[in-house]
Amino acid sequence: KGDGGGEETPPVETPEEPSLPDDPYVLEDFEGYANSASLGYNGLWADNSGGCTVTMALDDGEGNANEGTALKISGTDGGWVTITRNGVTIPNDATSMTFWAKAEQETALNLEFRLNNNDYKYAPSKSITIGTEGAFYTVYFEDCNYVQGSGGADKGWSLNDQCLVNAINFRRDGYDPITLYLDDITF
Repeated sequence: KGDGGGEETPPVETPEEPSLPDDPYVLEDFEGYANSASLGYNGLWADNSGGCTVTMALDDGEGNANEGTALKISGTDGGWVTITRNGVTIPNDATSMTFWAKAEQETALNLEFRLNNNDYKYAPSKSITIGTEGAFYTVYFEDCNYVQGSGGADKGWSLNDQCLVNAINFRRDGYDPITLYLDDITF
């Protein structure tokens, strides 16, 4: 502060390596992140949106009404919103993925499981409607199908060394403004 009486600018967040859960069946609980900038550490959480402004931040529970910290995704209208969680390893005996979510207005969410270095994708046959009350949602892998035109040919999805899920896309279905909270992603 100087004699000008101006306000201090808040410090810029420096990304720090997050400490992720040790349990192989827990992908994210967001408790191990030092700050919102840490979401992008080594591209762990990436904004792959286009045609709109998207922000990702950690939320301490005031808006998400879930226990602990959640990921808050905000997007303007007019383009596609795709947030990607990279570095995903799904245990090969897992049959589903469960996550907690809440939206400020009802939101349709599409998931895509990106396989073999993003060569092709699998997705549930329909979008998941996320309500304004926080709830847990489950996606069964047996209900996921090859996404036509997703890159490579359909090579089949089995959780083994030949077919690795290495990223998950969380995609807004449509172009309305979005505020979405995610937490407790488990297999």
